[in-house]
Amino acid sequence: MAKLHSFEAQLELLLYIVVSSSCVPVDVALNKPIEANVTCGYLSPEPFLSHRYVYSTSAVRENQTETCTDRTSYPPTAMVDERQDTWWQSTSRRNIINVLGPSTKFEAEIFIDLQQVWWFCIHFHTQ
Repeated sequence: MAKLHSFEAQLELLLYIVVSSSCVPVDVALNKPIEANVTCGYLSPEPFLSHRYVYSTSAVRENQTETCTDRTSYPPTAMVDERQDTWWQSTSRRNIINVLGPSTKFEAEIFIDLQQVWWFCIHFHTQ
């Protein structure tokens, strides 16, 4: 095969590879280093409503609160551990406001180091 020098030639080869082979979903974040700027329980034990009950009635939600005892209860690493029974839990907006004040802009930031460059294959589905 001739050596490819131009971006267009490299892109053409990449498109050929993608079209000629199947795209298999790959979890590129699996077990990679991950951090979050706010995690449930980062200041002190904190009650929260599990995502499992968000769409439940208020009567059900009232009895379903759980507690993050510290920041290791529901850590960011749970987002990349491939387990269905773990998850990352952010701290509450109320907790941020109580600590930093009402003018604080609350944004949860998640940082993940994929540790390499990845090419992504994107499929568009139409009906």
